[in-house]
Amino acid sequence: IDLIITQGTGVARLDASELAAMQSVFGAGLTNTPLLSLAPFVGDLAAGQGGVQVAVGALALHHQTLPAQIQHGYPHPGAKIKQRRSEPARLRHVLVHSGSLTGQNAALVLRAANL
Repeated sequence: IDLIITQGTGVARLDASELAAMQSVFGAGLTNTPLLSLAPFVGDLAAGQGGVQVAVGALALHHQTLPAQIQHGYPHPGAKIKQRRSEPARLRHVLVHSGSLTGQNAALVLRAANL
């Protein structure tokens, strides 16, 4: 996984549980994987969030570009979500995970077409 697009709501309880789930899957490798939260760009789109996340992941793969991350608020300190500019990157797989306050959750791995 070369990029993880997180829910990253800025709600401490939700971000902590999302981070714990990622750490249980990726372990120490998570610190080397860029994280992207769209919340600072678009807020919480509720049921539409996952679709936007998938579109951003597909565009990142297509353009082989790590999307910029703007920073707003106070992300969970362990999340390593930091402000950065858009930059070229070799992206083969992007993990998108999205959820809602009412319990719907989904994860999807997108793969670059040119592998």
